[in-house]
Amino acid sequence: MFKDYRHKPYSFLLRLITLSMTAFTLAFGFYLLFGRASVLPGKFMIALSSVTFALYTVVASTMRPSEGIHPIWPFPTMGYMAGWAITIWGLTILARFHSSLGIISGHLVFGVGMIAICISTISMTTIDWIHLLVKQIPEGKGMKYAHLEIWSLTAIPSFFSIVGFVYAIVSLCLPSTAQQIGGDAMMAQSFVCLALVFLIHILSKQANNIFLKRFRWRYSIYIVCTGTINIVWGICVAAIKGGSFIPPGFGMIGLGLVCFAVCGKAHRVIGSWRNIPDIDFLASYFPILTLVAGLLISIVLFSTSLTNPDYTYAAYIMSGLSCVCLSIFGIVALPSVDASGV
Repeated sequence: MFKDYRHKPYSFLLRLITLSMTAFTLAFGFYLLFGRASVLPGKFMIALSSVTFALYTVVASTMRPSEGIHPIWPFPTMGYMAGWAITIWGLTILARFHSSLGIISGHLVFGVGMIAICISTISMTTIDWIHLLVKQIPEGKGMKYAHLEIWSLTAIPSFFSIVGFVYAIVSLCLPSTAQQIGGDAMMAQSFVCLALVFLIHILSKQANNIFLKRFRWRYSIYIVCTGTINIVWGICVAAIKGGSFIPPGFGMIGLGLVCFAVCGKAHRVIGSWRNIPDIDFLASYFPILTLVAGLLISIVLFSTSLTNPDYTYAAYIMSGLSCVCLSIFGIVALPSVDASGV
């Protein structure tokens, strides 16, 4: 059994970051739900804990084999279980509660659960990282995933992004304000799932060690486009509609920042595989920059909420998504691997 303890401190630190954010979002969510009687942001923060936990499973399934921890299949399994639990919770809220608060919170929780499931799929594409590390897979040989399997992996987030887009369009077409708010939120969450489709495709190429043969920039550019659409759409929703649409508007901006944080992982894989150190180095800071932007926006929102309560929920949502950006740093900061080793 191969063991390489060079990366053990990094493994511990990155797992600590993701688990800390999971504990924080979960605890803060219960505090908002029961302590402050803020149902919508409370449920949203609790649901976000499944996303940060899914990011933990990605770090664990990537790094733990280097420490001799086997088998690793429990990590993605736990991520899927957490994601499905939140998804089912969201569907239950939508089915049982028909008030405005129930409809909006149901959309939010359901969309977050879909994102958690998509992130858990990333761990399935990183299980051969240790083999690349010790050069056990020659270029173009000994591939882990066949062509059909690569597209099967990308089909999982593709399915949820399609479901989200369809549901969002249906909600946006309804006359109810609550449905439209939920539709805006679901649309932004679906774009995050779409960004994860492109990332999973890139990572599955990495696992096959064929990235040098079929190199494509366009997948990372697609991720940038998803984040840009979310941010522009969110600004339009918050600025034009205002009022009760302010929280989903800023939520869309926060989800756009999440897409840019995800883009850091894509650019780092591309930079390491194409031996472009500048891109590899700068990509590591994508989640940090989005974290700082999210925290600054949340501070401004908290200050504004003193005179306008519509911004209170927006501040809570933005702070929670900032935690997700920090957790994404856990997977972006994983030691990069190129075709000739680390």
